[in-house]
Amino acid sequence: MPKTRTYLVSSNPFGVEPGVYEAVYDESLRLTFRSNPRLCKRVTSTNAEESKARRLTLQKAAALGYRCWYCGQAMNPLTIGAPESVEIEHQIPRSSGRSEVERLENMVAACRRCNNGAYPGKGEQDVEGFRMILADYHEAGRVVFFGEVLRWVRDHAAQLHLNLPLTAHDAQRALGWYREGSCVKLHSWNDDADYLQGLCLALPADGFLFPLGVPAQYWKPTQRTSTEANALPRARSA
Repeated sequence: MPKTRTYLVSSNPFGVEPGVYEAVYDESLRLTFRSNPRLCKRVTSTNAEESKARRLTLQKAAALGYRCWYCGQAMNPLTIGAPESVEIEHQIPRSSGRSEVERLENMVAACRRCNNGAYPGKGEQDVEGFRMILADYHEAGRVVFFGEVLRWVRDHAAQLHLNLPLTAHDAQRALGWYREGSCVKLHSWNDDADYLQGLCLALPADGFLFPLGVPAQYWKPTQRTSTEANALPRARSA
């Protein structure tokens, strides 16, 4: 069947982001697309800003091994709107109006399930607000995110005599130190298998993309509460 190049103006059909898209329409695929609208997202945006944002999202996700910064689950870059879809997540929400919102270090790659506004998703909460929601959801005193575990392991690997990337055995050891805290829960929608698999990938370095969010040196020293202090595993020798 002949193929015709056409342009679509999308106002958010089928969960596709609003914008102008260039697509190749194949008459023989009409019923396939109608029965599975997500196939429609295999298009290339002609909007420069949308293309830039999508590239940044995928670069951030690739730097994390296509793992969600919050829950560690594997993400699928070929879907939109599905629980495992890749999205850019502003740790300081855009609704805050703060000047830091659009800085690269404020953005991480997250799955749709963590990023959406329906309970118990993050929505317009900041990171600590999301942590409080999940503490209630998981019935835990303190929730720790996958990206925080990545940074902690990376920053303490030499002191802990860990080879990078971690072996499955060393990943188990690292998670075991987090599990020692009785009130601590590693945030996951599935189980710790997501963390174990993710920790065995190459751990990202903070570069121009800041895949792990704000580097530690950017944070201002704050007084930790006793609960927060207990949630941080102590670096120890092997």
